[in-house]
Amino acid sequence: NRNTFQRLIFKAAASDNYPFAQTQSGVPGCHIRDAFIQTLAQEHHLEMDERSYEPSILFINGQYWGLYETRERVNDPDFTEFYYDQPKDSIDMLAYWGGMIIYDGSDTGWVNLYNYITSNSMTVPANYNHVASILNLNSVIDYDILNTYIVDSDWINWNTMWWRGRSPGGDKKKWRYALWDEDNIYDLGQNFSGWPTTTFNADPCDLQTVFANPGPEMGHMEILTRLLANPDFKDMYINRYADLMNTTLSCDTVLNHLDNCLNVISPEMPKQIARWGGTLAGWQTNVQYLKSQITGRCTFIDHALVDCYSVTGPFPVTVLVDPVNSGDVQVNSITPNNYAWTGTYFGSINMNFTATAHPQYIFDHWETKHHTLTPDIQNSNVRMLLATSDTVIAHFRHEKEGFVMPNAFSPNDDNLNDFFKPSKMDSIASGDLSIFDRWGKIVFQTSDIATGWNGKTGSTDCVDGVYYWIMRYRDLFGIDRSQKGFFQLMR
Repeated sequence: NRNTFQRLIFKAAASDNYPFAQTQSGVPGCHIRDAFIQTLAQEHHLEMDERSYEPSILFINGQYWGLYETRERVNDPDFTEFYYDQPKDSIDMLAYWGGMIIYDGSDTGWVNLYNYITSNSMTVPANYNHVASILNLNSVIDYDILNTYIVDSDWINWNTMWWRGRSPGGDKKKWRYALWDEDNIYDLGQNFSGWPTTTFNADPCDLQTVFANPGPEMGHMEILTRLLANPDFKDMYINRYADLMNTTLSCDTVLNHLDNCLNVISPEMPKQIARWGGTLAGWQTNVQYLKSQITGRCTFIDHALVDCYSVTGPFPVTVLVDPVNSGDVQVNSITPNNYAWTGTYFGSINMNFTATAHPQYIFDHWETKHHTLTPDIQNSNVRMLLATSDTVIAHFRHEKEGFVMPNAFSPNDDNLNDFFKPSKMDSIASGDLSIFDRWGKIVFQTSDIATGWNGKTGSTDCVDGVYYWIMRYRDLFGIDRSQKGFFQLMR
């Protein structure tokens, strides 16, 4: 809905330009890398800001100038004011592009945060919570995962942007990241960041060594390293990496998104080539090389993460919902669209599962084959320390299922409502029923719950009044449960 801009960017794919990436730098330009990866992050709602993109054809004084990108500019205050109610006088907008840039505000808050993280143990809950109150940890995680996964080789010491809002009435008051130029990815070949390799065989933790202790201006990998010392953060980071590899960064998703982007610009590439050089076959060869890097990364990354972060696996985890269409299960940060759903996850990491019932259903319990869930299987929010492959089933029941206890009965030997007992007992395997008077004295107890209570203590009729019942039972899944309530005895 935004229709006014302080500035727009008209960009010819930058370092990924075809044909100049090849003719001038000898690298396989595709004219799409930056737009492709920023729109992927944007469409899948990664926790960062992106330069929105529309392909465009540029004419200068009526002369065809080629295939360009029209891009939104994140580091203009009208961007933060429009989206987050954070105007120019209320933001700290920082960037690193060969040197520190302070677009707006000050870097004092960032420097203080960096110094705090590097001077205090993140394993101490109070220290970690203080950092989490200032720094958007989900943005740190998504930003670092994306850039390490795609092997961004023009990052940290170039093309890095982060900011925060300071207006109390606005949004995004914690430090968060924004994508800048993402054209040197998937082995374009220009290695400004110092990766040991820019191919799909790059270890995702390599830059944590390259940029160890660089100071606050380039300290993003050092911040990640320090945060990973906290077990909860490590769980978050590794689980989110796996979540994204199962969804946004899966080969199918990335390649399909790339094809969608290519389908838009492909009809214009012959004119771009006619204007600036190269060949259509040469461009198509470069595109196939990009696709081979994407495919290779998918096959390599799992075991690289195991080596980097001392985890095990990966293991397949299947999630089921029983009965069908009765509820949903959030797995860490994602909720599958369909069940059965299977994702690949890493061992020695605590996974999180949350069950949410659909209308007219109630969450009942979890079932696994090989793991213990905490705090217990009847809690809708549970953790599982993954050690091997498993199937996790969320069982729901219809809100009308189970047993029903009457709220009154009349034991007067008229063969109508003479016994206090449950109805609809199909879900009960065995149980005990206890009856208490209003002073808490037990007046009746039985394991013959199908017969129930006749209103007597021994052979003596109990007086009319309010009584209290507790039923402890085992359901058909072998789970021990209890329910309780009040009822009226009326003769």
